[in-house]
Amino acid sequence: MTLVQKMAGSSAIAVMIGCAAMLACKGDPGSARTDSTTASEPSVTSTAAVGTASASGARIAVAHAGPAGEWQMPAGDYASSRYSELASITPQNVGNLKVSWAFSTGVLRGHEGQPLVVGNTMYVVTPYPNVSYAIDLATAGQPLKWKFRPDNAQQAIGRACCDVVNRGAAYADGKIFYNLLDGHTIAIDAATGNQVWRTQMGDLSRGETITMAPIVVKGKVIVGSSGGEMGVRGWIAALEIVQLTSASAPGRATPGRPAAARCGVGSHTTPV
Repeated sequence: MTLVQKMAGSSAIAVMIGCAAMLACKGDPGSARTDSTTASEPSVTSTAAVGTASASGARIAVAHAGPAGEWQMPAGDYASSRYSELASITPQNVGNLKVSWAFSTGVLRGHEGQPLVVGNTMYVVTPYPNVSYAIDLATAGQPLKWKFRPDNAQQAIGRACCDVVNRGAAYADGKIFYNLLDGHTIAIDAATGNQVWRTQMGDLSRGETITMAPIVVKGKVIVGSSGGEMGVRGWIAALEIVQLTSASAPGRATPGRPAAARCGVGSHTTPV
């Protein structure tokens, strides 16, 4: 399946990632409205950490990844629903939301990756040079827990067709997984910010870059190439989470890092 990459606006002056806090929210969250046109459709009703959320007519076939209030994978679940069970923000009190704090990455390019939240930590990945940050949400001032800047070939900037975006990371097994524009996939220790492993998956000489957010399934990290606009033949690969050494050359098994699977498909951006 080929997905079309989106061009980020070039007129962006500053990029900030913020957290809004609800102030002085009062009142009954109300009950869910039932639409008579969808009354016969399947529905999902979930009990969240705070209150009860109901989505009439929803077809969300898989559970949210992790506890309610956490965001451990792109789009929240394997259905890419982007649905949250939290119910403390309602149509009645949303007008009371105000900015609580803001964090600037200092990178003035398209930010297309949604932050991850695991426990009391928010994880953010920037566009090229694909720096990752861990932000402490439990401490006043939201200080950094760590910052990791990977080696990332500068020539990748000229290979990418549609800005130097990154579409985010995934969390599993105590690690943060994400792709670099120059075609590497990396695993970072979520607690320390240390690199656990790094694997070359794309080949810049062929015009391959990687901007997609990985997906972790049953101990495998699923990644795919970008560059279809340049005539690149797309591929999908599955990498083992637990490895002893780094490896390269997608599609060939290497010591400690076999490619569990690889096949040719269209180029990829992010799960939808």
